[in-house]
Parts: sequence; C-alpha cells; structure tokens
Amino acid sequence: MEMARLLKLMCVFCIAGLIPTIKANISELDEYWSQRADEAREFTLQAYHSDPYEIVDHFHERHYDNSTDDTTTEEHSSNSTDVTATEEDNSNSTDVTATEEDSSTKPEEEGTEVTKRDYASEDEWKHWTWRSEKDIFMNGAFFRQSGDPHYKSAHTRKQMIKPKNGYAVSKLTKYAGALDCRVGRRC
Repeated sequence: MEMARLLKLMCVFCIAGLIPTIKANISELDEYWSQRADEAREFTLQAYHSDPYEIVDHFHERHYDNSTDDTTTEEHSSNSTDVTATEEDNSNSTDVTATEEDSSTKPEEEGTEVTKRDYASEDEWKHWTWRSEKDIFMNGAFFRQSGDPHYKSAHTRKQMIKPKNGYAVSKLTKYAGALDCRVGRRC
C-alpha cells in the first residue's frame, strides 16, 4: 500500500515539474501564431486595392499582354463594363447589357469601339440587336448599338441574368474554361 502511495506521490511531483515546461511551450506557440497572423495581415493589406478600376485596368493589361491579336477593338481601352448578355445564333444575335452606372454610348472620335463584330460584315450585324445601358467606358471607349432601337426581348426576366458589377465576373465565367491562347496566333 505504501508503495502505491509513493508511486502516486512521484507521479504528482513529475506532473507538477512538467507544468511550467508545458506552459512555456504553449506561450511560445502563441507567440509564433500571433507573429504568423501579423504577417498574414500585413500581406493582406499589401495585396488589397481599394480602387476596383485599378484592378480592372491591371486585368486588361495582363489580358492584352497575353493576347496576340493586334486587330482587336479593345486593344487600348480599359473599360469597366458589367455585362449581362443573352446570345442567340450569329444570324440573329442579341446582346443586351445593363449596369448601375451612367455612361455615354455615342462614339467618340478619339475613342476605341468595344463592340467586336469583325467576324461578320456590317450589312449582316447592323440588324443584330446589341444594346448597352448605363455601362461605364473609360479612356474614350464606346459601344456602338445596332438593330431595332425599340427591341423587346422575347425572354422573360426569369430567363435573363440580372445585372451584376465587376466583382461577379469570376462567378459568371467560372465554367467558361481557359482561352486557348498561343504566341503568334489568335486566341
């Protein structure tokens, strides 16, 4: 019986001796993780851009650098258009866009047209209904509307994608796949 008591007493002393060591290691661990959290916070603040136009411009610059098609109409424009599109076949194409900002959709002499329809002749695409409502265009970019100005969509509101801002682009194009871009040929 005495042996069991001595064994229990030794265990209590051993555990009592280990408690400061365990606490010291926990405090070191806390310091390590608080340091890591501070570093992560610093990196997050460095990566944060409060100006969404700066992010869009950066995206367009990167996209232009990766594109080899020098004949595009979006070449020098940094437009921030938020697009909701409904497309049918090319012979009766429909592109209706709407966002929350005001813009001018009239062509400017110095600007760049952002409607890319170079795959069809003007006689063909002038009958397509392409509309832009309240889009933001920067650096003189403009959208040339075509088709019936009094066009009424055959689609119901439930079939249309609601207008979204630029933050929704990644969600809208999530399953679109990557462009097959190679140096020296069109994407």
